Amino acid sequence: MTLLIIKLKLPKIMKNPCPSIFPCLVLAIAALVGCSPSEEVSKAAPKPAPPSVGLHEAVVLGSVDLVSQHVAAGSDLNVRDPNPEGNLSTPLMVAALFGEQEIAKILIDADAEVNIQDKDGGTALHGAAFLGYPQILKDLLAAGANRDIRNNTGTTALESVQAPWAMVAPIYQFLQGIIFKPLGREIDIQDIQAKRPEIVELLK
Repeated sequence: MTLLIIKLKLPKIMKNPCPSIFPCLVLAIAALVGCSPSEEVSKAAPKPAPPSVGLHEAVVLGSVDLVSQHVAAGSDLNVRDPNPEGNLSTPLMVAALFGEQEIAKILIDADAEVNIQDKDGGTALHGAAFLGYPQILKDLLAAGANRDIRNNTGTTALESVQAPWAMVAPIYQFLQGIIFKPLGREIDIQDIQAKRPEIVELLK
């Protein structure tokens, strides 16, 4: 783009020009040089490359920065867990499972699908409810999460937290041993029990 400066002198016939008008006017005219009318004046900046760490791993690591980089790079936010022995979970499901509230909100705000079901028929709502994360639950519901979806056992998210505690407590112990501790994480089982009434009210 070339900037052309043009000076215009006042006509001599103006005997009494307005004092606010200077002897000459300077007009800055922006002219496109060498561009045809069909060319775009500006082009959107290319998206940055995604980080080397996969999106699922970034969620497990609790890295808001890495997840944000994936969002900025246009990564598939609904990609399934690449582990062949995994549960086909999406990054949002993993965030709900591990209680990564900020990451879950980032994914939700970036339009991650909230009603996708994993291999067992569970959704992010099932995970957030069963593991006792009320804020993630609120964010999912606000984004249109369907509380009526049933997993492969025919259970809704609400029904999963209405079962007697004595019946479900061993499940948390099992999850603690096979999922959370091997990844250096730990769930607070007593806190989950304490939050069950709040979770139930949110899902009613």
